[in-house]
Amino acid sequence: MTAMTAPHQLRPIPLRELERLGHRHRWQFSTSLADLDSLTPVTGSVDAHHCGTYLAVSGLAETTITLTCDHCLRTFQHRLTADGSERIWLQTADCSLPVTARLPLHDLVETLDPGDCFDPGQWIYEQLCLQLPMRKRCGPGCPGVPKSPHAHHGAPVLLDPRWQALATMRQTSVSQDD
Repeated sequence: MTAMTAPHQLRPIPLRELERLGHRHRWQFSTSLADLDSLTPVTGSVDAHHCGTYLAVSGLAETTITLTCDHCLRTFQHRLTADGSERIWLQTADCSLPVTARLPLHDLVETLDPGDCFDPGQWIYEQLCLQLPMRKRCGPGCPGVPKSPHAHHGAPVLLDPRWQALATMRQTSVSQDD
C-alpha cells in the first residue's frame, strides 16, 4: 500500500499509473472540497485498486456542515459521514462485451475510460452528497414555523410566505364553521 506525499491533497491519478502500481493506492486527507461548504475540514481516506477491468474504490470521510431546518428555517450543524465502496467499470466508449460476459448492473454502474484519471476528491464529494439528509430537521424540539408577535384578528401572522396558502385555507375553514 502506498500513500501520497502530501496527505491533505486529493490529486487525480491516471488510471494507467494506478495499474502500474500493482497494489492499492491510499489518499489520507484533511482538506476542504471546493463544492462542499463545510464548517470543518473533510477528513478521511480513500483507497483505489486497479483490478484490470474495474477499479475498486473504498473510502471514509467526515465533516460538519450547516443546514437550514425545513420547518423552522433555523440553521443547525450536522455531522456528515460517508463510508462507501464501489467498483467502477473501466471501458472505452466503443467497448462492447458479449451478453454472456456482462456483469450484473448492480455490481458495475459507474464507468471510466481506461485512459482517464480517477479523482478521489470528486469521489469523496459524491459520497458525502449521497449522505445529505432529505428531510432537514434541527431536532426533536423544533419549534415549527416562526410566528410574528403581531396578530390580525387573533390569528398569528406567518413570517414564512410558503405557508400563506395554508393560512388562507385555515382562515376560510374557521370562517365557514362560524
